[in-house]
Amino acid sequence: MPIQTDLGLPLSVDGFLAKQNRALLRDFSESGLCLVAVSPEKLKDMQRFWGWTVEQLPGCLPSSACVVKKGGNFDPECWVRWDYRGYRKAFASYLGVFHPEFNSILSANVHVDHLEPRFRFPKGDKYFVRLHLVERNVNAAYGAGFERNFYQAERLKPLYGAIHMSWLGFCKACGILPPGKNVGTAAWQAWARNQAGEFAQESGESAPDAYAGLLGVLQLGYTGYYSGETEHFDFEAVRRAYQ
Repeated sequence: MPIQTDLGLPLSVDGFLAKQNRALLRDFSESGLCLVAVSPEKLKDMQRFWGWTVEQLPGCLPSSACVVKKGGNFDPECWVRWDYRGYRKAFASYLGVFHPEFNSILSANVHVDHLEPRFRFPKGDKYFVRLHLVERNVNAAYGAGFERNFYQAERLKPLYGAIHMSWLGFCKACGILPPGKNVGTAAWQAWARNQAGEFAQESGESAPDAYAGLLGVLQLGYTGYYSGETEHFDFEAVRRAYQ
């Protein structure tokens, strides 16, 4: 897929990307609760029932940004209200406090990205969204059109306080570039099969599940078909096809 490790890398953009992506892989594959957006009420529930702790970021109001600590070996995470315009400043503050060795890596070549797109939320909602650093070319490869297609159907669903990470969010966050729209279905399947195999090898999780999830991302992002509609995408059939 491949998820880089940060062993031996200099204190640079590459070093930080490797560090955060390794942590994200563990969260996505092992925790069973890889949340990327929560309502303020749900955030309180996570503190009460799941042992999360929330800290204020220097220079940011608690209603705008915070740091989430999940305990165990999980790294602290930077979260902001979805419509907070100072999110890049918040991420810089987060780096300065929790990763001071990387506090000078922000530049035009990297984007501070929301792991759940901001257009997913209607005005008036106060959801907090987890931030993640991505390379500019990766952000551009997914493009507003691809993401909007993918999330258009999701946006029609009611929000129930928490959103789990999607396969699209995971691939984009980890710098995994999608195949082109016009390369054909066979190329899509080959890409998904290759990425699913690497994911399973690195995480110990199910390759067939990953394969179906990754193909669903491409179909919805490029065609607009909602992967939950069985007439367009049969998850179980695709999962069995991996065998």
